[in-house]
Amino acid sequence: MLSVKLRTCDDLVECRDLVEEVRLAITSSPFFTPPTVYTEINSFSSAIEKFTTCRLYCNFFEAGKILSLDEVQPCTDEEYLGGCIGMGHELLEYCVGRAAEADLSTIRYCHTLVTQLSDELNQFEFRNSPLRRKYDSLKYIVKKLTDMIYELGLALDLYSCRNTEKDVGDDGDCSSPRKRTKIDSTGGNASATDGDSLSTIELVPKALFADIRARMDSFDKQREELIKTTRDAQKLAKQGIYAVHRDMGKPQPTFTEPAGKFKAGHEILRGLFLKIVQFLPALRQGSFSAAIEELLEGELVLHWCRQRKLLSKLECEDLLNVDSARAISVDEKSTTPTSSCRIELTNGEYFGALSDLTGELGRIAVFRAMRRDVQCVLDILETDTAIAQLLVRVNTSGGISKKVDAVLANRKKVMELHYDMACLTLSGGVRGSTISAGDGPDGSGKSSNTNEED
Repeated sequence: MLSVKLRTCDDLVECRDLVEEVRLAITSSPFFTPPTVYTEINSFSSAIEKFTTCRLYCNFFEAGKILSLDEVQPCTDEEYLGGCIGMGHELLEYCVGRAAEADLSTIRYCHTLVTQLSDELNQFEFRNSPLRRKYDSLKYIVKKLTDMIYELGLALDLYSCRNTEKDVGDDGDCSSPRKRTKIDSTGGNASATDGDSLSTIELVPKALFADIRARMDSFDKQREELIKTTRDAQKLAKQGIYAVHRDMGKPQPTFTEPAGKFKAGHEILRGLFLKIVQFLPALRQGSFSAAIEELLEGELVLHWCRQRKLLSKLECEDLLNVDSARAISVDEKSTTPTSSCRIELTNGEYFGALSDLTGELGRIAVFRAMRRDVQCVLDILETDTAIAQLLVRVNTSGGISKKVDAVLANRKKVMELHYDMACLTLSGGVRGSTISAGDGPDGSGKSSNTNEED
């Protein structure tokens, strides 16, 4: 709504008041946190980016250039770059209106600013992200402004030729040396060299963009390191889960191998958290969160096989932090506990691990059913039911709703498995689907303890 008001507002004082009103509303919002280099992309971050676009666009009519990052706080590097690109879209719409007034000088000025912005952003190595797609749209703005300058310049040349006493040739050109004219804001004419001199004016803070580029390059390097290393933790988690299934087939399982795999995975995640994630919270989501979920799934399977119980969220969080408690919970200088070094488990990770647990328990149920272990199947069914009841009570918006569907599907499979086992037990080993109402346990069509009448 702010961008719409700025487009229709002619008073700069009123525009500044609108911008300040929105800024106060953002900083006083309960969802606002002080900006870091990168934050998680969400609707609130998108609103800040649009607000940054409005501030840059409003200041353009006062200073004629792009403000620095410090002057448009609160916003992060990505929000600032997105705001600059959004300003380019606003300038294109503004130039369309100026072209109708034959204001070639203003269009050239905007074209110079957008071109400098495009040249600076061209030095970045954007990964495939929303910011990359926004940057791709900027080259079309440069092209449209270039075409607008060319077309309006031709129209003004023809207009100038028709209103002079010089002859105009058959091809539409003036007989004198052709000189492109432009109309300034006061209605006078200016030479074309004025537009060429704009290229020497710095309308974009190049030093600031270089600093942002360096920070983004550092961020991408750490992100790549995080992705590569979390694969090792996920691999250990999967190997540990397979080891649990192997130990379940032993008469007296010790679960030593899976416990060691999970411990090694936790140590990897602890190292990544202390080195990267605690300083770059945006990297908490994605591969790091998936590795946590995978390891917790393994810990839940292992704990269930040992005690037939579920771990609470707090107990799972303690497992993520217990191995390195002495090294990370005490500050070297003050020797006092620091909660900032503790990995805090999110609801999505815990619910995701519980959902995946039901799938692994389903495999165990099939394995134990082949050994006629009815009690184990019943315990798994009871566990699936408890997880399903928990998840349906919470707010399952977003991706968690898919997890609930998976839990219900896994529970249904275990119920059918228990039903088949019950039918086999009652029928003396014959599948329930092959037994009619009059069939007996011996398959003769009559009950085994009923004498046949002559």
